[in-house]
Amino acid sequence: MRILIVIILGMFLLREISVFYYGNSLGQIAYIILGCLAYGLICFKRLDMIQVLARDKIAIVCTFLFVILNLFMINELISMVKDSYDGSFQASLTFLLGIIITLLGAVAVLYNQVVNSDRSLTFLFFVFCMIISDVSSLLGYYFNMGFFYYIDFVGETLGLSFFIHTVLDVRGEREDKELLKSML
Repeated sequence: MRILIVIILGMFLLREISVFYYGNSLGQIAYIILGCLAYGLICFKRLDMIQVLARDKIAIVCTFLFVILNLFMINELISMVKDSYDGSFQASLTFLLGIIITLLGAVAVLYNQVVNSDRSLTFLFFVFCMIISDVSSLLGYYFNMGFFYYIDFVGETLGLSFFIHTVLDVRGEREDKELLKSML
């Protein structure tokens, strides 16, 4: 699984390089696709939560409501900047990124709720920093407001720091796995 972490970090690096080309359509598409892939792989890595989550009906209902409400918000945000897109492909990619980020947020909250460890809290901070970074990046570009890029940079830097801390916490990972196994 360590190779998966290296791939995810590589995608984040390439994604940040694509920001330099954000002024053209290809740079925007690369940024969004790399984000979708990296976040999707992180969600895949956290699939161990699904078995524990399947036992908690209230958590399933709350997660479903969280995802539905976020999809409505994403749709509203996309409609605000729809005129800035170079075709419907970009709008669809942005909506897909929003869906994946929403699922990642739900996984992070549930992971922290179920495990309730320092590692799960650090993972939650990582996800929220990345969400803030992505939203501010897109708002900065589409509303042409430069201060959003500062929020993007700080959120991305903090988020990657939290991610690396989560990955390097091997003892916490073992404890989390033991706890999840005992819950099954």
